[in-house]
Amino acid sequence: MASRFRAMAQLAKQTEKNVHASSSARVPMLSHPPPPSTPASIPSVLGHDTPVMNANPTSSNDTPPETPTPRFIAEFEAHRTAIVGVLLELETSMGLGEACDCGKPNAIRMTTCRQCFHYSSSCQQCFVHRHTSNPTHWAHVWSPSRGFFVQHDISALDGRPFIQLGHTGGPCPYVLDDTKDHRFIIVDNNGVHCTWLRFCECLDSGEHWVQLLCARLFPATFAQPSMAFTFSVLHTFHVHHLESAESAYDFVSALCHLTDGFSFRETSNPYDQFRDVFKLWRVLVAEKRLGQFHGIDEFFPNRPPGSLTVYCPSCLEVGVNTMAAELAISKETDPELSHLNQVCFTDDGNFLANHEMKNSDPNSISLFKGRAYIPEDTQYRLYIKRCTGSEAKTEKTTCSYLNAVNKQDTAKFSGCDISGILAILCPHVFALSSVDMQLGEKCDLFINSYYAIKHAILQRGIISGDILSCVDFLFSAGHFHGETAEQAWPYLNQFSGQGRQMSNGNHHDLYNDLFGYWNFKKMIGLPSQLFNDLKRASILKDQKLEAFIGISHTHRKHLDAWATRSRSERSVNPVDKEVHLPSQSRIFQALAEDIENNPNLRDTTVGSVPALLDHSISTRRLQFVHPKVRNLRDQLIRSLDRLRQLQVKLIPQVGGDLAKLDPTTCVSCPENQCLFMPSDFAEAEHISKDLVVLGTQERSLLEGAIFDTMSNIRTDVRLIDALVGDARYNISGQTARTRSKAIIESATLQRDINVDLYTTFRKLLLNLGHPTDDPLLPQMTPDAWIRKGPTVKRALGDTYRPDGLAWTAGAITADQRQTFRPFITQQAANEHEIVSTQSHQRPKRKPNDSTNANSKKMKIESSMESGDGKMPATGTSSSTRGWLWGTTKPREVVEDEEVEAFLVEGDSVQWFRAEAEMLRWQEEWERKIIEFLRCIRYFKFMHNVWSSLATKASQSSSPKLTELAVQGKVAYAMKNAKRYLELHNRTRDVLNQAGYENLNDDNVIEFIKADRKRMK
Repeated sequence: MASRFRAMAQLAKQTEKNVHASSSARVPMLSHPPPPSTPASIPSVLGHDTPVMNANPTSSNDTPPETPTPRFIAEFEAHRTAIVGVLLELETSMGLGEACDCGKPNAIRMTTCRQCFHYSSSCQQCFVHRHTSNPTHWAHVWSPSRGFFVQHDISALDGRPFIQLGHTGGPCPYVLDDTKDHRFIIVDNNGVHCTWLRFCECLDSGEHWVQLLCARLFPATFAQPSMAFTFSVLHTFHVHHLESAESAYDFVSALCHLTDGFSFRETSNPYDQFRDVFKLWRVLVAEKRLGQFHGIDEFFPNRPPGSLTVYCPSCLEVGVNTMAAELAISKETDPELSHLNQVCFTDDGNFLANHEMKNSDPNSISLFKGRAYIPEDTQYRLYIKRCTGSEAKTEKTTCSYLNAVNKQDTAKFSGCDISGILAILCPHVFALSSVDMQLGEKCDLFINSYYAIKHAILQRGIISGDILSCVDFLFSAGHFHGETAEQAWPYLNQFSGQGRQMSNGNHHDLYNDLFGYWNFKKMIGLPSQLFNDLKRASILKDQKLEAFIGISHTHRKHLDAWATRSRSERSVNPVDKEVHLPSQSRIFQALAEDIENNPNLRDTTVGSVPALLDHSISTRRLQFVHPKVRNLRDQLIRSLDRLRQLQVKLIPQVGGDLAKLDPTTCVSCPENQCLFMPSDFAEAEHISKDLVVLGTQERSLLEGAIFDTMSNIRTDVRLIDALVGDARYNISGQTARTRSKAIIESATLQRDINVDLYTTFRKLLLNLGHPTDDPLLPQMTPDAWIRKGPTVKRALGDTYRPDGLAWTAGAITADQRQTFRPFITQQAANEHEIVSTQSHQRPKRKPNDSTNANSKKMKIESSMESGDGKMPATGTSSSTRGWLWGTTKPREVVEDEEVEAFLVEGDSVQWFRAEAEMLRWQEEWERKIIEFLRCIRYFKFMHNVWSSLATKASQSSSPKLTELAVQGKVAYAMKNAKRYLELHNRTRDVLNQAGYENLNDDNVIEFIKADRKRMK
């Protein structure tokens, strides 16, 4: 205690010195006031004076560690002064007040442009001349009286310059005075410009709105326009709106701030006009991009005329991306391949995309007019009225749940005429159609879904084929599931607040535009998505096959009976199905009898070497069982005594080791005694003690013992599953639950004993020279014995959480989805291939195979894939079976017939699940191959379509289009043709990267059939 006080006193003196030393330093202005003085000591509860340290010590030991500064921030801090200097210099300009370079009289350099690169100050006349092609750049004029730049529109400069339409910005010869000038508002990306504009008065100049459009200005009205929006500002907002959900109100507000950051409230607000113009711009862009300006409908006779839908390239579309061999497949001729000729839909509702009631507006119409994803509103509302009627809404029910839902809908959707939207999507998450929902979260979903599916069928031009619902393990469905519909909602939910306040027509146009942009981005990324899906399916289908083979070997006694069962039999309502399980007491009694009647625990009296080895293994088992089962302690001691007698008689060379044993320890801790068998010695001692032959014999016996232990672990797991299921469904009451918990803990304890015993046997085998990487004896981990209970329903992601090593023999080791990404370059090879925006960007690095192999997302090694460019040989099993495949079925230890029947039924559930997983992933792999080739065909078909449209436009003339318009029509068609050709080549290259260079339309069906033959 005294030393402790001395140490504290020394620390207090050191702190006082630090305080005095720091008191002379300059105190910051914003520093905290010093803490109140404290006495040097206070009486402690022990009656001693305990030194008290300063409340704000400054010693180095109490100084918090400094946070490391990122390199970029450190560089910024180092150059902060220089950066500030440059920013301040840009508030003025060099040469102000000097004579302008033009040499004109009284031309003084007082004006500059902050939007042009390297623009030095000039006179106002030079500024106007240099901005003939950029009249919306702001002119910053120096004010000597005020000492700073003032922002001006170009028309506010000396001489009142104007913006001339036509004549490349020069004056029109037919306008002789300024009486033809118009006050005009032009909205550009940099703000709202109140300027003067002069139209061309030539005879062939066209109407005013035509001249505005030729100058890339979209008029707010077509009769006597006085406001226009640049194409650039409309395009900029369209992209920002789709990518960041920026509203038109916020965008226009930002433009007002760009016009004048201080007096922005005095700026003309063009919000109403901008909203109407953008509505027209949006539908015009859709019609242009989707070929309606070029008459693309003649190449798609099955699609509805005037369609404004972005279609999925990989989904079946007759006459576009299909071939005769696919269409010839049917359930009657090729039932196993019927999934290759299917159309799959999934639907989902979103109640965040609701709509509030608005007063009737004659202008509230949708310009898409049912040609896109949302059907024509008048016909749809008439259909809903016929299906529901007035009586359906007032119908009463005795169900309390439905009454509660009705009341919830009334409050939740109060003031809404649309409670949400319902969308139909394809497996590749392309939107096909969408409809409004009016009756809330009630049973009208079937009514809405029917109309939405009908509209989707009409949009795709489907005339035959199957429409699948999302049913888990449905025959020929692959791994198609309904959760894909959820992927589009996070993007669309960003716009729910805007759409809720719009008129009904604008509400529909908004979601038509959003679905189109969503589909467009999915189309661009589809090759990468298919690459990832195909690689994952290729790996998992082989691993699921290996897992099924392993489980089939485990339960091969029952395969003949299970193989005759129907795969299509389903329960009508599995939720309400009563679960009947054997009682816990009977299951636990069967497990206890198994332990007591285990022949490996009996003593052996035969005095031979096999008896010695068998007795050593039995003793090792007793050493593990003894700490848990007390009544086996005496049996373990007797077994050790008998083992010592056999060792003295048969292997006297270990007599020296036996003599060193403490007799007292042998009685008090028999479970910790070393048995001094060959597996307990190092490999060098085997030769010195002449234990090589005996070690070889022990190794053979240990291999059999370790497989028996594996059977015990599987039996324990099955029993634990049954106990847990029984506790979940059949046990009630505190007393029964407590007893159930104790029984489950006891069964779990027995499983852990067998796991520890397996680990010990494996360690002994390794001591005897067994290879550590032997696939027959993998290391036992907690994941090894995991198995989904037969009474537990499948959950999302179960296919990526496989059963453990004890059931699948290590065929699957991944616990999550893998992600694969192809290498895609966007740099054009030559001038003829240029389509995308070209720049001197840094070339992308190809992915490193070694890096990807070590990625956490790629835990499954693709041992089935070859790197020589040939198609991989899939469906083949490994030449060496896993460590469980050669083992026999777990021994029949349960004598109760009902218990055994239940456990066998649980095994059958596991086997059928494994079979279904194997077949579904095989189907998924086959579907992805076909979808890859369909995508390639689609892009090639679209390339041919746009090339034909370009040729047709160049060879025909239209009285409604000028020669320049026809030339632009051809150029746009050629550009789209090249874009689809680039997508075609990119998709083909990605398929080659996946290892299918030799796969094409001619051999794909035979390739799939050959792989199925190898699988069987």
